[in-house]
Amino acid sequence: MALKRSPPANNVRRAKTNGSNTWGTTTNQQNETVQFESGLAKELLVTLLRKPGVVRVVSEPVVITFLDTNGKKRTYTPDYKVIYEDGKIEIHEFSMSHARVRSEIRERELGAYEHFRNLGWDYIVHTEYDLPSPTEYANLRAIRKFAPKVYDDPAVSRTVKAILISHAGRKVSICELASQVCATLNVPKSRVYSIIWHAIWHNKLAYNPDVLLILDGTPNPDAVIWIAQVDDTQ
Repeated sequence: MALKRSPPANNVRRAKTNGSNTWGTTTNQQNETVQFESGLAKELLVTLLRKPGVVRVVSEPVVITFLDTNGKKRTYTPDYKVIYEDGKIEIHEFSMSHARVRSEIRERELGAYEHFRNLGWDYIVHTEYDLPSPTEYANLRAIRKFAPKVYDDPAVSRTVKAILISHAGRKVSICELASQVCATLNVPKSRVYSIIWHAIWHNKLAYNPDVLLILDGTPNPDAVIWIAQVDDTQ
C-alpha cells in the first residue's frame, strides 16, 4: 500500500510498501528527504549520493506518460533524479534483472528512454549486478555519516596527502597513516579517522572496497588507502 501522508518536498508520491519490502527515507546532499522502496534501491541510492560531481539526488522525482505497444497510456515514476554541479541530469531506476524481461517493463523502459532523451537527460537502469558488494556497501554505510564538510580539515588533509606522497604511491595502512598524522600534528586520532573517512566518501582517497574499513567498531589495520589519482595497480 502507499502511505497516506503527503510526500516529501520534491517527491511526486510517497514510497510504496507491500508489507515485506524494506522501505524508508534518508537525506541527500542538501539535507532533503530521499525515499527508497527496497533494500537494493537503498544500496543504489547510497552509491548515487557519492558519485563525483553530484550535488543533489531526488527520489520519486516525476511522473511520465508513455504509450504501450497497444497504444494505451501508461504512467511511470522512476526512482531517482541525479543532478550534477555542471547542470547535467540523469534519471536512475533499479530493477531486478529477471523483471526486465517482462514486456511491460521493456515498454516502460523504452518509453522512459525516449521521454528523457527528449529532455536531454540520461536514463539509466540498474540491476542487482550493478550494486556494490556486501563488504563495499558495509564500508559506505559506515563512513556515510562523515560526508558533511564539518569533517573536513585542510591542515589534516594536507598532512594526510603529504604522508601518502612520501610513500611514493605505496598503499598505506589506515592505522599507520593515522598514527603518523597524530605524531605530526598532535591532534586526536579520532579526528584524523573522521577526516580520512570523509576523504574516502568524497573519492579523494582510494581504498580496497573488498576489505572492511572498520572491524569490530575500530579501524581495520588491514585496510589500506592511497591517493585516488595514483595508479591502482601498485
